[in-house]
Amino acid sequence: MCCLEALKKMMILGERDCKKDRCIINISSVHESTPSPLGAPYAPQKGEMEILTKTLALEVADKGIRVNGIAPGAIATDMNSDILENKEEGKEEENKIPMHRIGNPE
Repeated sequence: MCCLEALKKMMILGERDCKKDRCIINISSVHESTPSPLGAPYAPQKGEMEILTKTLALEVADKGIRVNGIAPGAIATDMNSDILENKEEGKEEENKIPMHRIGNPE
C-alpha cells in the first residue's frame, strides 16, 4: 500500500517536473531467496517483497521511476541474538557470508 501511494505522488510530480529523481527502495532480507529452517512464517513475506519490487520496477520504468530492493544478510540485531551469543553458531553463519562477518546495523 505504501508503494502504491508513493507511486501516485511520484506520477503527479513527474507530470509537473520530469527532472525529479523518483525512486522507491524496498528493504527486505536475504531470506527472500534463501530459505532457512523454521523460516516458514518469515520467508514468504520477504519473497513477496522481492516479487513486488521487481514487478513494480517493470510497471513504472517507462515513467522514469526506479524501484529497487535491498536484501541484507545477517545483521547484528536482536533478531540474530542466537548466532551472536553462540560463538559456534556465529562462526557457522559467518562462513556462509562472502566477507565472513556479520553486518552492523550502522
